[in-house]
Amino acid sequence: KYLINKVFESCQPSGNFSLETGGEFPEIETCVEKLEKVFNILIKNAFDHHHLKSGIITVNCSISGGVLNITVKDNGPGIKQVHFKMIFEMFKAIPDNRKNFTGCGLSIAKKIITDQGGKISVSSDGINGSSFCFSWPATALINSKQN
Repeated sequence: KYLINKVFESCQPSGNFSLETGGEFPEIETCVEKLEKVFNILIKNAFDHHHLKSGIITVNCSISGGVLNITVKDNGPGIKQVHFKMIFEMFKAIPDNRKNFTGCGLSIAKKIITDQGGKISVSSDGINGSSFCFSWPATALINSKQN
């Protein structure tokens, strides 16, 4: 949880967003820099694409068979299903009249995750927020207690 809190605090544009965590966050042996980059991209996207100046970001984690299953969810405007595949492609961004985005972040996150042997997907009804779910293989489970 320390890593998630660190990323959340470093990315937060204002003090108006809150972070909720749930599930088990075991201590694992992994490349911390790569996992931190993925969290940075997903959490920053939640801030950047939120339609309000405040909101909630929820990070849940479970472990199964030596693999972390992590969900980063927001209560923003959501993503239409027609954009699900495209958002993971390099230089493809959903048009947004408020800001110009490069369309690199999610493709970089996907590359990092797949290079580690994991997968990423998105779910959203296009209105009530988005959930990014990814798997992250744990090289070694150090302990299974919540941190």
